[in-house]
Amino acid sequence: MTIGERIQKLRTGKGYTQEYIAGQLGISRQAVHKWEKNETRPDTDNLILLAEILGTTVEYIAAGNKENKTEKKKLPKAVPYIIVIIITALLTFILTVLYIANRPVSFDAGACGGGFATAVYDQYAEKLIADNHFYLTREFAADGIKVTDICPVRESRDVKYEGKAIYMSFDAVYTFDDESTDSIRLDFMGERKWIQNYKWRLINVPYAD
Repeated sequence: MTIGERIQKLRTGKGYTQEYIAGQLGISRQAVHKWEKNETRPDTDNLILLAEILGTTVEYIAAGNKENKTEKKKLPKAVPYIIVIIITALLTFILTVLYIANRPVSFDAGACGGGFATAVYDQYAEKLIADNHFYLTREFAADGIKVTDICPVRESRDVKYEGKAIYMSFDAVYTFDDESTDSIRLDFMGERKWIQNYKWRLINVPYAD
């Protein structure tokens, strides 16, 4: 394809007339016509302006380099660095979450210091009783005895941990419908999910005779 053919193809592809191109360049329509018929060639200045008008490059019009037919839009120089920073921050966040989530319970105990047992008890004792009320009372219900209240005893708390498992025991005072009471030791095990956050299950309830 000749220079003239490339100019004509680009012009018609844009829907421009020879008169329009001539007006943009400040030349006659006949000059544009001669370019397209390969009778003459545009000088350097007109070639640069022509490439801008037709949305291409001087190299394409002059040499037919298809790879440079249209100029590639370059991203701002800062964009790659911003992308790297975002990806790094995201990976750091994910790795931090995974690291914390998989720490042993001693990670929490260190954060709480000497008050770890108290902190765990205060956060979970009453909730554990509420969540396991059916299992904590079913033996009495089977004997026709109604439990009206279960109250944990804070001073009896005992918390131990091993790896990602935490074991908590405490006494609970049961109050029955006849207003009698009984103290029963409750045992729970929690699997660490996050800082001071565990998935608990009732281990056993040694009911009093």
